[in-house]
Amino acid sequence: MDNVRKIRKDKGLYFILDHRRSEGFSNEKIAVFVNLYYLDMVEYCLKYLERLDQRIDIYIASSNLEVLEKTHCIVEQHGARNIRLWEKDNRGRDVSALLVTFRNIAMKYEFFCFIHDKKEKRVQQKADIDLWVRNLWGNTLESQCYVDNVMDIFAKNPQVGLLVPPEPIGADIHTWYINTWFSNFEPTVTLADKLNLDCEISCENAPITIGTVFWTRSLALKKLLETEWRYEDFPPEPMPVDGTLGHAVERVLAYVAQDAGYDTGTIMTAPYAEKQLAMAQEHMYKTYRILDRHWGVGSLRDLRRMDANYNLLSNFCSDHSPILLYGAGLIAKSVRSALGLMGFAVWGIVVTEKQIVPEEICGLPIMEIDDLVYEEGMGIIISVNSDYRGQVIDELAKRGIKEYLALDWQCV
Repeated sequence: MDNVRKIRKDKGLYFILDHRRSEGFSNEKIAVFVNLYYLDMVEYCLKYLERLDQRIDIYIASSNLEVLEKTHCIVEQHGARNIRLWEKDNRGRDVSALLVTFRNIAMKYEFFCFIHDKKEKRVQQKADIDLWVRNLWGNTLESQCYVDNVMDIFAKNPQVGLLVPPEPIGADIHTWYINTWFSNFEPTVTLADKLNLDCEISCENAPITIGTVFWTRSLALKKLLETEWRYEDFPPEPMPVDGTLGHAVERVLAYVAQDAGYDTGTIMTAPYAEKQLAMAQEHMYKTYRILDRHWGVGSLRDLRRMDANYNLLSNFCSDHSPILLYGAGLIAKSVRSALGLMGFAVWGIVVTEKQIVPEEICGLPIMEIDDLVYEEGMGIIISVNSDYRGQVIDELAKRGIKEYLALDWQCV
């Protein structure tokens, strides 16, 4: 079974939608479930909800009475008959709105959307979070025609059960590039076990549902919604920044859908896709300039080779002791520094002839190969230019030494 991230890539489940009406299926009864908390975001969020057709049922929950009062006034002014308001406990925030407040109602709809407000108090990330909020709302509820096009994806792709906005990206938020499990891998695995999911969850593959905002077939999340959650299942405020049930639910959604036999895709507006492509290209350009300047890594192939060499080096040093470097030049110094960062110590340096090198380098003793007393378990890392690698291997072979590692040091 493949991981959901790989399935999304292999099947090309990225959908860029515009505001023009596609075929849609206007006769379907669908719902939008919303959790609001911040008073100063009410008008922003309602702006999106008021664009939707009256045939869509909208449920808004909040633990903030001022939010409910303000929302009620705006809804009354606009005569929106399809919007219902619910008071809830703030314990569990948006996730408890989904799994406790709206759980039974959501299962009555074949398709529904869940969305919520979001704010950032840290000044450094405020601009990125604001962009993320526009990502969440704009790529989920941009317009009624956009929603119709979302429904059209479900109609034309029966294997798709969950559609989410893109993972956020910005100057300080770069979930496109990093592993977003953070402290949530074990809680997510625990939740998957609780739900008895048959899926491929790997620490090496970052989750593709970040933000707990989505469109779904209710059947795709049946196991999650059928579980009888309570507000008490969530930690009280102040909620930890990671490692809670809410953070696990956020990341488990695509795996719940996979267990139900559905794929997860990503949806976005055309303007957002253009901006994100430009931003991603600029980020990649700057990243590889730095990598090339400092480490000679100028391409993804180089980066993969560097990663492979790192793993080989780590495994070799873990399996051998003591570690010696064969070579006394710049490469040997760089390898010693790299091993130090990896937590491995070098015992000494081996050379073919000692006459052209000092007695020690960086405090490490230097010995000629003829003076080396080879012991079982000892590991030698060949740290010379590729032009001389064959000569060193021959010297080791003459003495029956087979426990050595020879890498392409251009990408280490």
